Amino acid sequence: RAPLGPVARLAPASAEPATPGPTPEADAAPRSFVELVALVLNRRELHLHLHLRQHVRLVRFAPERLELHALPGAPADLQMTLTQKLRAWTGRQWLVVLNEEAEGEPSLREQEDAVANDLRESVGRHPLVRAALAAFPQARIERIADLPGHAARPPDPPSAEDDMEDE
Repeated sequence: RAPLGPVARLAPASAEPATPGPTPEADAAPRSFVELVALVLNRRELHLHLHLRQHVRLVRFAPERLELHALPGAPADLQMTLTQKLRAWTGRQWLVVLNEEAEGEPSLREQEDAVANDLRESVGRHPLVRAALAAFPQARIERIADLPGHAARPPDPPSAEDDMEDE
């Protein structure tokens, strides 16, 4: 008779099934929707990242629970894909729910656009910018960028003199 080779010892079966915990390379569970979207980007899931930024609105976020409102352009398998990826990445079971009744917060893209529009309006109220736009009627603000070596700061608020010029 030939030797059997290495033998594994089996532990007695426990009453509770083992739940897989995070693997050593598992990511920490995101604590916010923004962290979740960052995790998707860090994992280089670019299509999923795009959809989470542009095609969903956050309804509710809690540990291992995500409730979203899907916008036009969201893929049909978004819920399943995100659930599977989050479980693989965090080692935890996530519940991802699509809620078509609740509108939710503006999408991340909508929020970024609102901030950019507010900045554009604020810059457009600055006296120097107003003077430049008045001198060049066809000009418009295309892009706002900080100059290298200059700290970003909000534009100066309009003064009382500026308000009187408008009258």
